[in-house]
Amino acid sequence: MLLTIAALAWQVGAALECPKPVEKAPVTFPQELLNDFSDERMFSGYINVTDRDFLFYWFVEAKDTRSNGNANPPVILWSNGGPGCTSMEGATTEIGPLLLKGVKTGDGYSGRLSSNPFAWNHRAHIIFVDQPRYVGYSTGSGPFVLSSKDAAADIVQFIRGWRRLFPQFASSKFVLATESYGGHYVPAWAEAILEFNRKTPSEEIVVAGVVLSNTCIDQRLQGFSAFKRFARKQSLIPSNAHPSSMASARFQIWNYKKYMPNTYDYRRTSAGSCCGCMGYNYSSFDRWFSSANVRRALNVCGNAGEASFGGCGAGCITFPKSFDAGETVDNVAIIAKLLELKIQVLMVYGMKDTTCNYEGGYAVASALRWKEADLWAKSSPKDLFLNGAVAGKVQSGGGLTWMQIEEAGHMNPADNPRAALFAFNKLFDETWRDEKWLSYAFRI
Repeated sequence: MLLTIAALAWQVGAALECPKPVEKAPVTFPQELLNDFSDERMFSGYINVTDRDFLFYWFVEAKDTRSNGNANPPVILWSNGGPGCTSMEGATTEIGPLLLKGVKTGDGYSGRLSSNPFAWNHRAHIIFVDQPRYVGYSTGSGPFVLSSKDAAADIVQFIRGWRRLFPQFASSKFVLATESYGGHYVPAWAEAILEFNRKTPSEEIVVAGVVLSNTCIDQRLQGFSAFKRFARKQSLIPSNAHPSSMASARFQIWNYKKYMPNTYDYRRTSAGSCCGCMGYNYSSFDRWFSSANVRRALNVCGNAGEASFGGCGAGCITFPKSFDAGETVDNVAIIAKLLELKIQVLMVYGMKDTTCNYEGGYAVASALRWKEADLWAKSSPKDLFLNGAVAGKVQSGGGLTWMQIEEAGHMNPADNPRAALFAFNKLFDETWRDEKWLSYAFRI
């Protein structure tokens, strides 16, 4: 989710929401919150990133590690975007093993969790982390961070603390994964991790890959020019239209399509009541994560999360205008550095998203400069086939994989979960060629 950053008078956090946040405890949902039997191994708790600040996490262990020849699966570290939005949305509407189906649309919503056949933990462990400070269920009494760079310093401490709590996974490689505004987060995380590794090689954090899902990375490349190309290609405006600004482009879309599209998925309208943001109704989502049963199951500290899930918070807190203001970090250069270091990078974009659209995303991919960039450029986009039908385009080479996915918007794992899971597995196909796994995943 990408939020409009609003002004807010930021204060130092108040007292902790509970005497001592739980570090690690099993996640066990009562039967009334489950549609299906669940044998997932899950834990949650809080990791202190300073002596006053605690980031909440929900950890899901990988499944089928023996049957799929995957004895040492990587650890996905997932954050939603915003800035300021909870990763509980990713956990329960996108890539987690248990989904709240229809929670944002009302379509078949039951208030209970259902098994996700396309969960990413078939292939990897997943940590859903609420960050930066005070996002989602995270809590503390220290100051807020005001930049992705500062938040990244917390993430390094978070990983160190998590490995202390789960020493059996201390040697596992990490995949840094995100969507939306997380296109600013993950490059900052990667830079901070590389610097930490340089200074503290005895505690090296090995990054195997990066997943950037419908991310906004660089406004210079993903701004108005990219939006115009996108709007023309998707027939949101006439092919001969020449809007002069984003406002005029939006007006032309309304005039041409006779409705105002949802910014996250132009197939949906933004008309009607909206609790949360942009045409989706987050009231059920907020109520679910505010309920006592859910909070107990997730080992939440006291009343933590009231700001995120109260009212129509949609799991988000409001960030100040000063967050990332005057940012000098070159996210494109950092991603190129990762490719230079042989770290696999996956960029995947749902084609119906207007907020972080695929034209802008492709412009970022095309601007990356590393030694093997010519291998990617020469590969050219090819049709992506899933189950015998074209599902989008794929271009891969030199460690970079680009995918654009049909029938998906901003939250593409929620809209087209089969394609999103395929994209994630493509991240490792050069080192983990496993046709048995692909057959298993897509016979569903």
